[in-house]
Amino acid sequence: MTENPPKIYLYPYAGKGGKNYFKQIGTKQDLALNKIHLTEGMKLHFYCGDSALEPKQHELVFEGTVHFDSDKKEWYAIIDESTYREGNPL
Repeated sequence: MTENPPKIYLYPYAGKGGKNYFKQIGTKQDLALNKIHLTEGMKLHFYCGDSALEPKQHELVFEGTVHFDSDKKEWYAIIDESTYREGNPL
């Protein structure tokens, strides 16, 4: 039996091909709780959603590739837009 990879919270705010920096508290918490050590080119599974806004809402799940911005000294993800799908209910 294979385990599902951990999902990391990330609000995809940067648009197509944009850099989604890991600035949200939920993103940082999920990375720490799952003991994920970021590396250049790493593929991760992400989710976002807010059941407080829409009680019957499902989470949005997607995948992306991690990169390091050496100028800003921050990690970010480029989202693979072909992977967007509806996940579990929140």
